[in-house]
Amino acid sequence: MVIAVALVGLLAVDRMSRDIFPDLGGARPVCGPARTAAMDPAQMEGFIVNYYEYHFLYITGIEHVESKSIQGVG
Repeated sequence: MVIAVALVGLLAVDRMSRDIFPDLGGARPVCGPARTAAMDPAQMEGFIVNYYEYHFLYITGIEHVESKSIQGVG
């Protein structure tokens, strides 16, 4: 029983790196946060989206930031 548990553990450790960090095939990872509020697009841009864009500038490794504001969603 101990040998079976050890073998299953080794097999799980061997496969773990593929499960946690899948191969992206050269694609760059993308983060898409969304914020909802009962505001029109101009208010979303002014109050919420600019706040997020400003703080994303201080994160290392971000290549560029783009945003879109529509009714109730930024």
